[in-house]
Amino acid sequence: MEARGSDDRQRRRVSLEDFNRTLSHLDAKHIYIRAGRPQSNGCVERVQQTLLEECWKPAFARYLIPKYTGLQRDLVQALTLYNSDGSHRGRRIKGMTPEQAIYNRRLWTNKPQ
Repeated sequence: MEARGSDDRQRRRVSLEDFNRTLSHLDAKHIYIRAGRPQSNGCVERVQQTLLEECWKPAFARYLIPKYTGLQRDLVQALTLYNSDGSHRGRRIKGMTPEQAIYNRRLWTNKPQ
């Protein structure tokens, strides 16, 4: 548990400044979504569902009491498969893997590469 004192507010302010500086350095835009609307956060919801189905459920079905290191290994393996193997059919990345899409600046900025 962590107290929400003035030092914590100061830490968050500094990290927000770093975040905004990084956004401007990358020439990326920051989009806010409305809270409580899974429609606007569908991409994240889909990734979480995929990890649940392909990583966590099989891991917990294999072992009666799974170990942390085994779960961590399974998660790294599932994320590697998700990010680098097989194309995705999202409207924004159009057949690329997430790894390829991250490095394609034209998808995330207003200016061409």
